[in-house]
Amino acid sequence: MFTLSLWDFNGQMSMATQSAVSTLSDPGLLRSQGLIGGKWVQAYDGKTIQVNNPATGEVITNVPCMGRKETTDAISSASEAFKTWSKLTANERSKCLRKWYDLLIAHKEVLGKLITLEQGKPLKEAIGEVTYGANFIDFYAEEAKRIYGDIIPATLTDRRLFVIKQPVGVVGAITPWNFLLAMITRKVGPALACGCTVVIKPSELTPLTALAAVELSIQAGIPPGAVNVVMGNASEIGDTLLESSQVRKITFTGSMAVGKKLMAGAAQTVKKVHNGCRIPRMESGADMFRGQDCYAYNHNLSVPPPATEMAHATTVAASMLLSGSTMSNNREPALSANSLFFSSSATSLFLSVSAPSNCTPVGLLKL
Repeated sequence: MFTLSLWDFNGQMSMATQSAVSTLSDPGLLRSQGLIGGKWVQAYDGKTIQVNNPATGEVITNVPCMGRKETTDAISSASEAFKTWSKLTANERSKCLRKWYDLLIAHKEVLGKLITLEQGKPLKEAIGEVTYGANFIDFYAEEAKRIYGDIIPATLTDRRLFVIKQPVGVVGAITPWNFLLAMITRKVGPALACGCTVVIKPSELTPLTALAAVELSIQAGIPPGAVNVVMGNASEIGDTLLESSQVRKITFTGSMAVGKKLMAGAAQTVKKVHNGCRIPRMESGADMFRGQDCYAYNHNLSVPPPATEMAHATTVAASMLLSGSTMSNNREPALSANSLFFSSSATSLFLSVSAPSNCTPVGLLKL
């Protein structure tokens, strides 16, 4: 198996990172605290975790390592805000969402830099994700005004049956680290549109984009408590969301293992679950976004020519991949593969790319 580390730990913040962080600090989008009840707060015990730039290993900032207590308060805050947010007219909620969309688009360059800083996605693709993610808010801003009911034919002449749709309550939104903004907006957008309130648990590896997006939601006029963000101890936060009777729905994108655990836990309090896990390992896949893409394939079963020729072709293609700072195009080839592991009997080919344990992994290519 061919293994290659892609990080340079020089202990210094690069000029590109300094410039990007400076750009972020100006509009107040580089947040490093959780959000509970409209207030930016630290972990109650003072614990923090580092957020690293995966291209260099340098520390961007520290964020609170939250757990059960903070999550409980976030749920209570969302439950209280639900009483007023759910009573607003669909048109009023739509206006807030539309303003949030406008702010996301207005800050797409800054948000794109933030995605690149903490996740490593190339800047052009990161900015593209901001537009893609903002479009969910735009869509649900309009759909908020079209939550229609139904008229059902009655079996008796003196009866009239109709159905109205109402918000379920507090929604727990658990998102992965590969699509930092889009996974937030596609979960939070429809929840807010129909009158629900939200507790977001972004990946503890990449929480900064979620915090920046939520800061813009506050500026858009979404009231305190309607959106909350906690990060840190994933198991404590997840268990608290599952155990709470105030949380009525869980929406999740991530690994199959965590998805199964959430579905099992949600059954104990009869929660609805929107489970977005698609493949056993989020880090498996092909070249797109270093393999960190739900649409990326896991295996390529070869047909003639033989697997040895396929291995050579794949090695050549992989050697063209680039590593280093994704803020610029000044990057060296990431791979100079000497050998690949493949099974001639199964005609499957595997290329492994590993990373230090304290960094976001580049991924596992299975070709």
